[in-house]
Amino acid sequence: MEPQNRREFLAAMAAAPLGIRAISQGRGGQAAASTGMFVSIHQASTARFDFKASCEGISKAGVRAVEVDIAKIQQFAQTESLPKAKQLLTDLGLRAVSSSNHLGLWMHRRNSSPCCSIS
Repeated sequence: MEPQNRREFLAAMAAAPLGIRAISQGRGGQAAASTGMFVSIHQASTARFDFKASCEGISKAGVRAVEVDIAKIQQFAQTESLPKAKQLLTDLGLRAVSSSNHLGLWMHRRNSSPCCSIS
């Protein structure tokens, strides 16, 4: 693979969202469709937004699969409910394809060292 110059790299990165959108909407994604691959967005990518705003943004971008963040769902359920979270996903045309549980990653487990250390 030959090195790219900065302009080529920026042009490729600018075009990437268009390709992702086309594949997620089923246009031009013959290879992806035949292998069963699809585009999904992890809600960590929308960390500064709450569950509802995150889902709305992902849906508006044309992506139909989302990896939900458990902490965001828990926060949403405190004011709404889990059935309402599921209904929100359905209404926006989103499918939860995975979930992540990063709760307590930095916490100590009893009688053991921390799972990660920050210096």
